[in-house]
Amino acid sequence: MSNRVITTQLTALRKDVDAAFAQIAKKHGLTALKLGRITYSSAGSFRGSIEGALKGSLTRVQADYEALAQMMGLPPRGTQFGNGGKHYSIDGLARSRVHCICHEDGKTYLFKAEAIKRIAGTKDFARELGKRIGL
Repeated sequence: MSNRVITTQLTALRKDVDAAFAQIAKKHGLTALKLGRITYSSAGSFRGSIEGALKGSLTRVQADYEALAQMMGLPPRGTQFGNGGKHYSIDGLARSRVHCICHEDGKTYLFKAEAIKRIAGTKDFARELGKRIGL
């Protein structure tokens, strides 16, 4: 099988598995449950991990952000900002990429840590934030 075919199928599978996991998380009172990293072979076999968090605990990317944000010069987790006409909240950190949740579609987007620092480092951050999200 070609890598393109495999990744297309795994992308569709991830969407369905994450939707099912959302229902399971709700049923069991979890704050997070999703399919983690997937690895695959050219023969078509694959392996994945499950990532989750019990109610009241932080996910791995949230805990990493809490531990490293100040040292990296990043604003606190939960800080809101606008970009490209959309409104985001900072949620976590993995491999120097800041995980941000889009308020419009609920999806997680990755931003470079330097881009987040640039937005947060502006002299009038609150005014800039208000401009970007239409306040």
